[in-house]
Amino acid sequence: MGKQSLGTEFELILLARSSISGKPVLEYVPISQGRAVIMRCPKCDNDNPSESRFCSRCGGSLEAAPTTPFPAATREIPGKCTPSFDPGSSFGARYKIVEEIGCGGMGVVYKAIDGELGRVVALKMIRPELTRDPGIVERFKQELLLAREISHENVIRIHDLGEADGIKFISMKYVDGSSLKELIRAAGRLNVDRALSITRQVCLALIAAHKQGVIHRDLKPQNIMLDRSGTAVVMDFGIARAVGVDETIARGLVVGTPEYISPEQARGMPGDERADIYALGCVLYEMLTGRGPFIADSAQAVMEKHMSEDPGPPSDLDPDLPHGIDEIVLTCLSKDPAKRYASAEDLLRSLEAKGSPTTRITPTPAARRDEDTRTQASIAVMPFRDMSPEKDQEYFCDGMAEELISALVKVEGLRVAALTSSFQFKGKDQDVREIGKQLNVGTVLEGSVRKSGSRLRVTAQLVNVSDGYHMWSERYDREMEDVFLIQDEISEAIAGSLRLQFAGTGQKRPGDHRTENLEVYNLYLKGRFHWNKRSIEGFEKGITYFERAIEQDPAYAPAYAGLADCYVMLENRPSDETMPRARAAILKALELDGGLAEAYATLAWISFDYDWDLKASIENFRKGLALNPSYATAHQWYGLFLLVIGRDEEALQEVRRAHQLDPLSIIINTSIGVVNLYLRRPDEAEKEVTKSLEMDPDFAPARIVLAWVNEMRGDFQTAIGHMVTGFRQYGHKEAAQALEEGFRAGGREEALRRFRATMLANPDKYGSPMSMAAEISAKLGEYDEAFDLLEKALEKRESEMPFLRISPAFESLHDDPRYRGLLRRMGFSDEDIRRLPA
Repeated sequence: MGKQSLGTEFELILLARSSISGKPVLEYVPISQGRAVIMRCPKCDNDNPSESRFCSRCGGSLEAAPTTPFPAATREIPGKCTPSFDPGSSFGARYKIVEEIGCGGMGVVYKAIDGELGRVVALKMIRPELTRDPGIVERFKQELLLAREISHENVIRIHDLGEADGIKFISMKYVDGSSLKELIRAAGRLNVDRALSITRQVCLALIAAHKQGVIHRDLKPQNIMLDRSGTAVVMDFGIARAVGVDETIARGLVVGTPEYISPEQARGMPGDERADIYALGCVLYEMLTGRGPFIADSAQAVMEKHMSEDPGPPSDLDPDLPHGIDEIVLTCLSKDPAKRYASAEDLLRSLEAKGSPTTRITPTPAARRDEDTRTQASIAVMPFRDMSPEKDQEYFCDGMAEELISALVKVEGLRVAALTSSFQFKGKDQDVREIGKQLNVGTVLEGSVRKSGSRLRVTAQLVNVSDGYHMWSERYDREMEDVFLIQDEISEAIAGSLRLQFAGTGQKRPGDHRTENLEVYNLYLKGRFHWNKRSIEGFEKGITYFERAIEQDPAYAPAYAGLADCYVMLENRPSDETMPRARAAILKALELDGGLAEAYATLAWISFDYDWDLKASIENFRKGLALNPSYATAHQWYGLFLLVIGRDEEALQEVRRAHQLDPLSIIINTSIGVVNLYLRRPDEAEKEVTKSLEMDPDFAPARIVLAWVNEMRGDFQTAIGHMVTGFRQYGHKEAAQALEEGFRAGGREEALRRFRATMLANPDKYGSPMSMAAEISAKLGEYDEAFDLLEKALEKRESEMPFLRISPAFESLHDDPRYRGLLRRMGFSDEDIRRLPA
């Protein structure tokens, strides 16, 4: 289990004051595992900081002095921790100590059980010398009262400030995970996606804290925790200020960490919000390069560099870092606070514009070449083959692959091909080297399942794409009830073969969201099996299986998420029927398990497409992408959302990012065409949807986009032809027939009128009949009819309505006050309306 490191690694000690300036001459005492490493003077037996060259009492040389680590409980020296507690011992009348989980300059931290509330907590025992001063104690109370008001998932929740057995302590939420410092040490450096995702989450924590008037002043990787879902949680808000920087300098003690301290704090001045921005810049620098911006032989020398030297750009240490990273980091690290980002909001906006957790920063050519040639950091999991005599385990085989993908996607440094791309090779006898080439991966996992009664045989082999040789293989003969254990063992074996570690915790097991009921698990797998078919029939069957799973296990969160996904995708039913059901299911899933990254993407789409709550939508997209930056569908949906709110180029980058993650997804490829179409780029749109139709000529959404492309060019005959084909592929034979017969009878206008009449006569067969009928009326110049239909679409909250602002079909309505009124009622601002596309 990882350590919950909540304290400083060094403390600043006053050795003397300059006879010229009167300024303090300072040194740092390193704190290590609850022991203060000191130098004992051989002449006068005085204790000195470990890096001192001369004794602060007698001035004698310390070069030959022994370095003496003192146990925390034996000597009262600067840097000692509070007295230790053995596991199982009691603290006060309320807490039972489980284990020590961290130690630093502020004190020692224990995992404990709160007997009154029956929950696990983290107890931080404050060092006695920090609580002897009544003024400090009072500041602790005031700062912690402020910190308790910070309600945000990226900020540690403080329960209480108390005293027991003569020891002041802070009780806070226990985070089961590891510190960012431990993750960096294990990985050496983090990939850009991971580093930016963590930075964004810390920005959100700072925004929440700064709004409450709480400034951290000691932000560093040691007090940024990563839980098992990948969420970053910031610790120790307000404590540095509670100790009192100015007063503690006078007393010979400053709480701060040299590697991350801002220049103004290093000079003894209290820092404001921009000190936190500086520290976060240091943290980001370290995540990207594996080291801080300044390296020196002593803590004092590091401090001097912070005050006097400009850091080199991170790209000096890694030339393959994407363009734009240097500017972000170096702005954070400006010596002059006025030249930094003025607030965490400004930094977050810069990340969104240039980087964000989705890596919208353009990769350098070298980085792109590296991405193409990586062989040991990428994998595709193929659908397992059904070797059962009855051939009735296809759903289980697909589910096995999906579970392993869900587990491996959380492995730090491992790029995993998306399920939809891997499943393009299902049932095909294709050479593994060709699969690797098409999916741009270096390794492929193949396997098979044979089920006989309650016995299960699973075989798996990891193949190197470059030479076709097996890197690892294993066979598992188990009872059916051991299926979760098999999945664990396979994912761990793969991680071991690739010499990778699971992100954040050493290991992230695929069973975090499991049910104990195998029948429920089977029903869930069958639901996902049918959902993955991406057809109306598949969604409806998926709903049946997910509902049956929920009936048997009402606490199984993934089943609710699957149910929501089916309702979101069900285009043959009215939105006001499907979307409320989807929202209820996804909220239940998140209530049961707040770590489901994909659930946040679904909730974000519902907030956007049905609730028209743009703020909630972007917040949920950010949460989902922070938890799982590799979820291609989240990038696809986020791109469409950004398109609607007018962030055009970012929208295109997002859908392209989705395509990189899932290169054989037909719907994602089609989304690139959709974005280009709405950006009035018909040639690019046609190019993309043609690729989709090459993958599947019967894919109706691509066919409809191709119809729009030809209509935009004025080639109405070709457009009608594609519409007829597309609606037949959707299963809307009556609409297709109306278009075809109408065009033969009277050309384009008659075809559109008959098509509109058919939809309005059977509105329940179409997902957005009023919106589509309104488009036709606008194209025909029947504007009053168009607005009447749009009013009905607004009332029904049809799924096409958010695209009203950017649809070429409604350009002729832009100058009508009724059009702008509709947009305002849907939550668009006056600025959004002023920036209408043309």
